[in-house]
Amino acid sequence: MSSIGPTEEIDEVKERAHFQAVVNAFKYYKLCSLERIHKSEKIISMLPPSDQRRLDRYRTYLTKFKRCLDVNNDVVHLIIKDVDTMFENVEHSTNGSHGTENFGCNYNNCEITSLKQHKMQHDVEKRVIRTMNRIVCGFSDMPNEISIEPPYDILLDIIQDVGFEILKEQTSVRTRYAQNPNSMMQHEYNSVFFVCRKAT
Repeated sequence: MSSIGPTEEIDEVKERAHFQAVVNAFKYYKLCSLERIHKSEKIISMLPPSDQRRLDRYRTYLTKFKRCLDVNNDVVHLIIKDVDTMFENVEHSTNGSHGTENFGCNYNNCEITSLKQHKMQHDVEKRVIRTMNRIVCGFSDMPNEISIEPPYDILLDIIQDVGFEILKEQTSVRTRYAQNPNSMMQHEYNSVFFVCRKAT
């Protein structure tokens, strides 16, 4: 018999629906990202050959991004493979033989047979966390790390390659994430401000 009240049940239903919506967004991560890449490639293919040559490095970047997309997509599906059955066991049992609360899990069966297996599991978890950080963050300023978005120096090279001249440039401009001064969330990030002009 569940001791959950009607309001709590409604909240739980809303929470499940929201969680499922987030999971569905991750399920379509590769499809949506590939659509953006194909759109960029189509636009580039419609440009005159001289402009296409100027964007060779950008096309190389798009190819690298497709490879990263495959790896990220595999990790996303590894993480979300069990979410459909995640909410099935909502009744939690209390049992003194397995600690104060075991949530339906028999801890006697949860032993790691060897240190090697433990290290392998830890390495997999570490790779999953690293990949999810790349997916969620989008832009990474870490050297030698592949990011979802092209780094600023590559964008700057592309802008100059297509004939623009940088008139003013300012990096590390502190920009507030939330513009509401009354908001409790006052995150800031470093952005880039630049002015460019098409060379004549």
